[in-house]
Amino acid sequence: MLILSQYDIELHRLTRTDIELVRSWRNQDRIRNQMFYTALITEQEQELWFDSVNNSLNYYFLIVFKSKKIGLIHAKNIDLEVGYGEGGIFIGELADENSWAATMASICLLSFVFEKLSLKSSLIKVKSNNLNAIKYNELLGYKEVSSLDKCTVMSLDKKSFNRATSKLKSTLAKIAGTDGKMTLCGTASDLNLPEINKLLK
Repeated sequence: MLILSQYDIELHRLTRTDIELVRSWRNQDRIRNQMFYTALITEQEQELWFDSVNNSLNYYFLIVFKSKKIGLIHAKNIDLEVGYGEGGIFIGELADENSWAATMASICLLSFVFEKLSLKSSLIKVKSNNLNAIKYNELLGYKEVSSLDKCTVMSLDKKSFNRATSKLKSTLAKIAGTDGKMTLCGTASDLNLPEINKLLK
């Protein structure tokens, strides 16, 4: 399993064992109503979805905050030639929704995307009326590139990410009592890109 760590957060590569937990979060009204696909997801649909994303071009991680599984974050549709990937996150546990967990997880994953995968840009797609999500991503350095059919697309590059989060990273490191560096561990796998497997040797 691939595990990313930073601050008080660990990101554990999603396995089949936890997809029902993720489905239970995803089917909550407060989460699914902010998604483009708002129907309740069945157990079979969840299995098919996991089979479609459990590969070297998609990285879905459970957010583990202080040893508790609280949500999901991802970098999907990775294209190393173009230097592109798509991001997304939700916090499934309501008690942790307003904690530092989401911010720590986002910075951890984006550090992985820009520092380890050397991607040029991260894109996200959110509902145009989800103002909280738009403001949150602006804090990370994302900028709107288009807004059409109730969908807002935002883009982030490494320079903008580092500039926007410089002070925030320092604050989070102090809160966590760590050096603030992102680390990764795990074992080489066919589910990883070769570039990641090299880092795990």
